[in-house]
Amino acid sequence: MVEFSVRTVWGQEWICAADLIFANSFTQEEIADVKKEIINISLVDNEVFALVQAENSSPYKVVFEIEQYGEFEVSFIQDYLQKIYEEFPDIDYVNGQRKISIALNERKIPIIPQREELKFRCTCKEHANEICIHIVSIFYQLANTIERQPLFPLEWRGFSSTPENFKRNSKFKKRKLKRIKNKFFPSRAEKKGITPVIHISILQNYNFSLKLFIEDKSDPLSTPIPYSELYDPKLSKIFGKPSQFVKIELLKTLIQVGMKLPELVRLLHRKGKEEVTVTLERVGEILLEERESLDSLGVDFILPYELHEILFPKIGYFSDTPKTIQYLEASDLTKFDLKIALGDMMISHSEFEELSKSAGKLVPFRDRFVFITSNDVAKIVNSLSAPKEGLSKANILYSALTGKYKGQELKLDKNLSEFIARLYEPEDTSLPYGLNAVMRPYQLKGFAWMYSTLKKGLGVCIADDMGLGKTLQVIAVLLKLKQENRLNKQVLVICPTTILGNWQREIQRFAPDLKAKIYHGEDKAFDNSVDIVITTYTHARLYSDFFSNREWTMLVIDEAQNIKNPTTEQTKAIKSIPTEFRIAMSGTPIENRLTELWSIFDFLNPDFLGTLKWFKTEYALPIESYKIKSKIEQFKKLTSPFMIRRLKSDKSIITDLPDKIVREEYCYLSKEQIVIYQSVVKEGMEILLKLDGIARRGKVFQMITALKQICNHPAHFTKKKSLHPNLSGKSQRLLSLLASILPTGEKTILFTQYTEMGEILLDILEKHVCIKADFFHGSLGRSAREEMIADFQNDESKKLLLISLKAGGTGLNLVQATNVIHYDLWWNPAVEDQATDRAYRIGQTKNVRVHRLITIGTFEEKIDQIIKGKRELADLTISNGEKWITELSNDELMDLFSLSGII
Repeated sequence: MVEFSVRTVWGQEWICAADLIFANSFTQEEIADVKKEIINISLVDNEVFALVQAENSSPYKVVFEIEQYGEFEVSFIQDYLQKIYEEFPDIDYVNGQRKISIALNERKIPIIPQREELKFRCTCKEHANEICIHIVSIFYQLANTIERQPLFPLEWRGFSSTPENFKRNSKFKKRKLKRIKNKFFPSRAEKKGITPVIHISILQNYNFSLKLFIEDKSDPLSTPIPYSELYDPKLSKIFGKPSQFVKIELLKTLIQVGMKLPELVRLLHRKGKEEVTVTLERVGEILLEERESLDSLGVDFILPYELHEILFPKIGYFSDTPKTIQYLEASDLTKFDLKIALGDMMISHSEFEELSKSAGKLVPFRDRFVFITSNDVAKIVNSLSAPKEGLSKANILYSALTGKYKGQELKLDKNLSEFIARLYEPEDTSLPYGLNAVMRPYQLKGFAWMYSTLKKGLGVCIADDMGLGKTLQVIAVLLKLKQENRLNKQVLVICPTTILGNWQREIQRFAPDLKAKIYHGEDKAFDNSVDIVITTYTHARLYSDFFSNREWTMLVIDEAQNIKNPTTEQTKAIKSIPTEFRIAMSGTPIENRLTELWSIFDFLNPDFLGTLKWFKTEYALPIESYKIKSKIEQFKKLTSPFMIRRLKSDKSIITDLPDKIVREEYCYLSKEQIVIYQSVVKEGMEILLKLDGIARRGKVFQMITALKQICNHPAHFTKKKSLHPNLSGKSQRLLSLLASILPTGEKTILFTQYTEMGEILLDILEKHVCIKADFFHGSLGRSAREEMIADFQNDESKKLLLISLKAGGTGLNLVQATNVIHYDLWWNPAVEDQATDRAYRIGQTKNVRVHRLITIGTFEEKIDQIIKGKRELADLTISNGEKWITELSNDELMDLFSLSGII
């Protein structure tokens, strides 16, 4: 059970909550003064704050630091806080909270949701009372991200006398030991001035001597000197200061240390001239239980080699093969098995059993010292008893990258550690000869990374921004593999129909030694003599038996977001194709949710990210819904060896790409549009009030579509043949834009997500401005599409190309265009950027102007403002598309859909 403990700040001095509760050294007035300041509890990152009155006159602050303690301890603390609230009912909590909220907002510090919001978010609503530890946002903050040492030690000095109403249970001590094991002897306090140093030496029969030294931390060149020199009459100065001054400066610290370390009192009485002898058991108590608090008081230790790092047994992956494995590949991971590790040593089961007999004690082992608890014994035995067949290479790879196995810290042997390190540092490799291209530095890096990772037997995803040359980098890898005789079988490239010809032309252009053939349409005669077979996602699904019954050396999927839904027949068909190497290419690996990236990784390295259900709980929910920083960082660490992403906006990546200028073009609804819009909202909301569940969500989507169509043009919604541009504010704004753009001779791409709206625009353009534009849409055949793109690129008379977003939003290279107009918005930044990148890509030499048409006062404008505020986790390009709208309440939907600011 994840809970928290309490400590507080008294002026500039840190003291523990117990000192406050059972204070003997503070007056009742002082304690009451602090109590009055407590007004609320709030969660900020990895700390829970008990907020205080936001007045400049108050120097106090109460901090709740998250730790794992027993329920009884936590209940005691919570009960105490409740008594404070009951004792001071007249405190102005609301006004104080408001002041603090303002102060935290100014510092950009997030504040925990209020109680009603917690009830709304809580997944176990029957528990959502004060602060529900089951709330996912808090649960993940505590359970999954707290793997750090406290900023300052949690000293329960006041509990040393064990008050009658407080019983410390065994979990406290176990947690304390666990913190020490996470990182041995961490230093927390910033030590300045003269500080004590405890020197420990090993004597015979594992007894130890303690000697007292002092050190000047203000001088980086200072070395410890014996404490006895303070009493040497020949030395009037110590560290350049009067010895009497040094004694006074040390006094406060030494008294505090003496409360923790009785041996120090004996050393002080002897003026440091004699050592104190202690047993192994006592050294264990000092180093394991008291070291952290002593460290915070400024005490340093000088330790013999044997005690520099106390060893704790861990589970580790070790190989039974010879000591070194040259050129380790993913297939070799199954040669590793779970063993017991002590530091860098692997120990036998018999040695572990012998050590377990001394559980709870510090014991010598070889030339080191080991500490093991009964809890450690149970966990290790449980881990080693797991079925051996459960350790697949995907499981081992995941554990090795996270450094954990079943929640326990994991030790890797030298070979596996080097294998993991090489995943993050790709080897240098030369380009294949005969490549007809001069690659940019970032492309060379991408090529080397793909080549070295594939050689290890792992799949890769190249997720560079649209237009940065992903195809060239992949072709270079294929040519390199062919020259190394690794293409024993053919390569299969699967891509959208719109870029079949582009793949064939790019291969002929950059690597003429690679023979490629398109397998599509009527031309499905299979040719075993070619190196590369190019087909579409549709054909991969329709002829899945043909493709899955052949063996391929490499499977490349372009626009890999086409397999984002793991349950579709298309995705299942592609994942069933047997191949040695796998490459996924996508400028937008995540369009709507993190599970889309899971599906791509399930194709690249099956089982690496577990089952879909497990992945949703472990990563998707805490990252998408609650932005848990540690989960985001862990996920990036897991995926970065297998995915590379560079952005055009990064000037360190590409410096010669011109600017992209994005401008919102605001339009007013016509009178006809206003009447229809208000009618649809009124009728739709009346129906929504009577619906719930799937029926309600369906109605919301229906309203979204209807209102989008009305904003586009009344005829788009009513299906009437009145197509005059004056009936639509957007149509009028479009014609105004074109009137200023086309006379300059610049080419323009016009996107709409509706084929029907595209037909309306064709009619308006031809009849009212005498422009006969081509329309690129999904119903066109392959040859018609390629001819239309070639005409737009090469024919100077073709100034405008109308494109259906779904058919032409990816894959096309249209750098002749310098203007992009989005007639209607998808409300998914990733999809919109994909479409814009048809013109804004390598090869573009002029600035690209992007025009986004938005109707003022409508839900289009409101949603656009919301989306702009939600562009978070840019590296993961997470967006929720339009589905989030269906989760809004009826009042929120009414506010969203209603017209505002329109007379």
